[in-house]
Parts: sequence; structure tokens; C-alpha cells
Amino acid sequence: MAFPQYNPGTYKNIRIPTLTDTATIQALAQTYDQTRHLKVPQYRDGECEIRQIWDAAVCKALGWDEAWLSGIRNGLHQEPHIRGKGKNQYSD
Repeated sequence: MAFPQYNPGTYKNIRIPTLTDTATIQALAQTYDQTRHLKVPQYRDGECEIRQIWDAAVCKALGWDEAWLSGIRNGLHQEPHIRGKGKNQYSD
């Protein structure tokens, strides 16, 4: 979706798991049960286990390549607007 425009045509590109598939539902429900008490840090805090777990479950549900989604996730961690830091600036 393009921000700040509303473009309903982009919704065609958003993949949604088949919720009639019991294996998909069970896999996503198990992932929720496994992670529901974990704290989800902001992307600016870098890589975290909970996002890795959820991305793996989503890839399995949608038939996506985990390496591809991992690349997108890690790209978000590095994005200066999301990190709140300039390029190559880091802090503890």
C-alpha cells in the first residue's frame, strides 16, 4: 500500500493463509500459544526470537521462503526511519 494514499487495488497482493486448512490453523495457533507471553521489541531494537518464530510460521502457512522474509525483517531493522538512527549509527 502506498502511504498516505488509499489504494484498494494493492489489497490483491496481500497474501492471507487459507483458514479452512486445519494444518495452517493449528500451526498458527501453536505459534501464538508458544509466543503469547513474550515481549515483542520494536524493530529499532534489532533482531528478536519472537519475530523469527512468527515469520517461520507465516512462511509455512503461506508457502513462502523463510530466507526471503528474513531479509525483509532484517531490512526493517536497518531502516533509519524505523531505527531512529542515521545510516551506520548504532547505540546500546
